[in-house]
Amino acid sequence: MLTQAGLTTDMPIAELGRQMMAAQLAIIQEYAPTLQQNADVTAVHETRQAIRRTYTAVRLFRPCFEPGLLDGYRRRLRKLMKRLAPCRDTAVFLGKLQIHITDSGADLSDLRDYWQTRQAAAAAQLRRYLARPKWAVFWGDYAAFTQTEGQGVRSQTSLTAPVKAGHWIPALLYQRVAVVRAYDEYGRSHLTGADSKELHQVRIACKELRYAFEFFAPLLGPEIEAVVNTLKSLQENLGNLNDARVALEMLAQTPERETAVARYATVQEAEIGRLLNEFTPLWETLNAPAWRQNLAAALAVL
Repeated sequence: MLTQAGLTTDMPIAELGRQMMAAQLAIIQEYAPTLQQNADVTAVHETRQAIRRTYTAVRLFRPCFEPGLLDGYRRRLRKLMKRLAPCRDTAVFLGKLQIHITDSGADLSDLRDYWQTRQAAAAAQLRRYLARPKWAVFWGDYAAFTQTEGQGVRSQTSLTAPVKAGHWIPALLYQRVAVVRAYDEYGRSHLTGADSKELHQVRIACKELRYAFEFFAPLLGPEIEAVVNTLKSLQENLGNLNDARVALEMLAQTPERETAVARYATVQEAEIGRLLNEFTPLWETLNAPAWRQNLAAALAVL
């Protein structure tokens, strides 16, 4: 039996999942006061990441709980995520715009000023949304679920059905690996020319796989670090690519600043080309035998 960070391979898989969801809720609760007061950029980022990790937990542990239970919590969190998105997108846009202004000396202050105004408006809207009484009720209900052992766990239909975490984890992880690797045949010939929707799906799949590995890392072999690092590099590439494409969409929505918009759009288009060129070798590393061997070795301790 392995023990680390309060997790063991002998504990019921449902209760391990409950602990992981509780950990993400604790992060959301930690940043909630700051988020409600001023929609701080760090609070927005950490809250969004915790919600995304919760999405992964829902997909992983859905079979362990009564039908629809986890999806109900996920639907409410999705509503919050939609309200966080404008704050996140404008913050990223402004951060990268400022870096470009500093590095290049370009005069894009009118573009920056416009989106700073939009960011303030998005933050105010988010604060009003979070102040609704229904959110206090939801957080209380969800917190009770994450802290109550046995609540909502699906009844076993067979005495031989696997229950222990150590029995479930390899299947759960390889299922997520299969989702990512399914893009391989398509990816080699199409992904670098794919539209943003297709690459966005690859990004989500890689992010969920990384989160799944990180959930179980305390119970796996040390080889998991190399496995996760490959995913981090790929996710960073795809994340920056997504940011550049979102920036182009935002620029298309920017009124009366045609010169500044055109100048910065050229920068973003060049960034997209650079990132697409970097994507292929990163993708090949993920699909190489060495990566799969490290994964197998990490799981062999279970």
